[in-house]
Amino acid sequence: AGYIGSHTIVELLNNDYANSISKLEKEKKDFEVSKQKYEQIRSINSYDELVKLTENKEYNIEYLWVNLDLIAKQNNLQAKFDIQRSYKYENYDINVTLTGDYLSVKNYIYDIMINMDLQFRADNIIIVADGDQNVKATFTISNVNIVM
Repeated sequence: AGYIGSHTIVELLNNDYANSISKLEKEKKDFEVSKQKYEQIRSINSYDELVKLTENKEYNIEYLWVNLDLIAKQNNLQAKFDIQRSYKYENYDINVTLTGDYLSVKNYIYDIMINMDLQFRADNIIIVADGDQNVKATFTISNVNIVM
């Protein structure tokens, strides 16, 4: 048998094979988890059921800032986020202010609802004209378990 360093080619092939099988099994497991989440969401009959999926989910504050701001940038919106203790719940509310065109605001709200990592609901939406072509939208994302 041929040698590469102190390993035979057969040893290297066996290790590569074992590593490949292990990686494939992990990817298969990850796929099954994602598929199960997708099927669970697909079978939801109401928006309230969708919101219940995220009730016990914890969000790191930096993670939220980056993701909420990234979605705003992808929709060409200026965004401001203000976190405060919830009046109704033990968690936090995120007050969101968006400035941009109406369609972008609509897309932003849709994007945070369907994002598999967020699945937030926008409550108390208020949209008013802000100049000739822009709108200013405010809403609240309620009852978010934020780790500061």
